[in-house]
Amino acid sequence: MKKGEKKYYFYFLICLLADIALILFLVLPLKEKIEANSRVISYQKAILATQDLQLAKIREFREEENVFQKIEKEILSGFVDPDSPIDFLNYLEETAKGLDLSITIFRLEKKPKDSESFNLGFKLEGSFENIIKFIKLIENSNFFLEVSNLNFEKKESTTTATVILKVLSKQ
Repeated sequence: MKKGEKKYYFYFLICLLADIALILFLVLPLKEKIEANSRVISYQKAILATQDLQLAKIREFREEENVFQKIEKEILSGFVDPDSPIDFLNYLEETAKGLDLSITIFRLEKKPKDSESFNLGFKLEGSFENIIKFIKLIENSNFFLEVSNLNFEKKESTTTATVILKVLSKQ
């Protein structure tokens, strides 16, 4: 080999060693850092996607919150306050008056504080058809109640009905 060729091989060997060193000490660690950062970014994207989904659900719930509150209010209005059933009694009286019936409340039984219901008794006087309409109206009303006893008595042209209701109360 000639002197020029040895020099050429020598420079080639030095460049090759420099390239190998560059790859081993610079490129491979950079590649590992890039892969690690890529995994972190993927993880953060997954977290962000989950948070976006949760945020969308929260927004949806807030939009439906008013609907839920209306439903809750409607449900709670079906329970009668046993200590002050004024609204319920007014409803019964107005309904009876609208059907040309006379109503006399004769029993308002209070149960213990932890009871879920109380009994209410009353007498209705009027036509049989109107009494039946009254019973259907209160059964289909917003109040949670059950007709637990119903007795009819016919007196000449009028019918008297004795009704006992089991009414669900607020706790």
